[in-house]
Amino acid sequence: MPGRLAAMAKFEEDHPDIEVEVTRIMGDAHYNPQNQKLMCAIAGGDPPEVVLQDRFTIGSWAARGAFRSLNDFIEEDWKAGNPQAVTAGHYYEACWKEAVYEGKVYAVPTSTDSRVMYYHKDLLESAAGNPNWKLFDVNGNPRPPLTWEEMKSHNRFFVR
Repeated sequence: MPGRLAAMAKFEEDHPDIEVEVTRIMGDAHYNPQNQKLMCAIAGGDPPEVVLQDRFTIGSWAARGAFRSLNDFIEEDWKAGNPQAVTAGHYYEACWKEAVYEGKVYAVPTSTDSRVMYYHKDLLESAAGNPNWKLFDVNGNPRPPLTWEEMKSHNRFFVR
């Protein structure tokens, strides 16, 4: 946050006619009353100019028409020869894909994270004993889910 506050102060210094107001929104991605607040502001015609949002939520907001595409701004930076112009090559592919919806850029990734899954080998082997278990390696050994879809379709086998 200190870096963002410093950037905000520099922006205000460079643009004294613009006042930046920061509203910090906390919550989780699945149920967040502040998301309702944001949507009401957008629907009411008083949207924020800039939003710092979780990468994985960008597509759903863009699908609602809540966010403006950044393509024109990015193109303008490239035409002006800005050496810091945004390009997909500056970001991890997975992060960039979350910033794009239907071929248009709606966000600039500001962070990344590592997502891993741990599993209990004995529970996996027990779950694989169920005739509906479908995940096996090339040697016929049970394997854990490797994708979110596999996790969704097989998580029921781990519930006692």
